[in-house]
Amino acid sequence: MADFAILPPRIDDSLPPLGASALGPEAEITGWQLTGLDLTGADLSRITFEGCVLERCRLTACQLDGAEFRDCLLRGCELSSARLSGSYFSRCILQGCKGLGADLSRSKLTNTALRDCVLRAVNWDGASLEKLVLRDCDLSESWLTECRLKQLALEDCTLTQTNFFRTPLAGMDFTRCRLSGLVCTENGAELKGAIVTPEQAVELARLLGLVIRP
Repeated sequence: MADFAILPPRIDDSLPPLGASALGPEAEITGWQLTGLDLTGADLSRITFEGCVLERCRLTACQLDGAEFRDCLLRGCELSSARLSGSYFSRCILQGCKGLGADLSRSKLTNTALRDCVLRAVNWDGASLEKLVLRDCDLSESWLTECRLKQLALEDCTLTQTNFFRTPLAGMDFTRCRLSGLVCTENGAELKGAIVTPEQAVELARLLGLVIRP
């Protein structure tokens, strides 16, 4: 369990439905329910969602650069190949979402939880992650490179060939995660101070070029 608390989203119990025609670049969407919308490839750059629920929406290859999500719930949404560079998430929950190959570079996520999400090959380069909980998420082949981490919790996540190049991991608890083939600098400096199990230590020793004999 994370040793810090995140603020839950502030969302009204009953929200009116909103159609796709109201959405566009730089639109401000406050207090709406969006359900089952197909927004594949749409340009929603710099859009703001506040106090909204997005459920089973298809945002595949959607342009969401500079978008802001505040006090939002995204449930069962498709975000694969979405462009979210420079986006901002605050007090949000993403539940059961898929984001294969999404671009979250230079984004900021704070007081946010991602649960049961498939986030393979996601680009998090240069992201700022503060008070962020990822639970039961697949981060395989993702790039968490040159990230700024402050109170990041990874719980029961899969990290296969995940790239942490130049992201300091001191104090990061990996003991509830599945690690394999992590990518770091040659001396593994990023791993200094990380918390791992004995079995994970063996895996990481191979990364550092150590030969382990029984």
